[in-house]
Amino acid sequence: MTEILGDENHVTGVKIHNNQVGDDTTLDTDGVFVYVGNFPNSQIFNNLNITDQAGWIITNDQMETTIPGIYAIGDVRQSNCGKLQLRLAMVVLLGKTPLNISKP
Repeated sequence: MTEILGDENHVTGVKIHNNQVGDDTTLDTDGVFVYVGNFPNSQIFNNLNITDQAGWIITNDQMETTIPGIYAIGDVRQSNCGKLQLRLAMVVLLGKTPLNISKP
């Protein structure tokens, strides 16, 4: 993904670059979920004091940081259940009610 398209209030699509063939494509969508990966890419939050020494964002079980209104989900969060959180976040983003989801 090279660009998120839209305005200040709405996502309308993304631009995607295929590194293997060099093609650029635009995909219409009304939302984007960015997956950070297996190592925390949280340097931009260092000044907020919500990360541990390794860079993982510290949260409670509701994914809340110590700053009201700031949450962390997925593998950037200091947790052993990042995959469950990622699945739950995707369900919530799709507007569905999660059923029978428990901690591993």
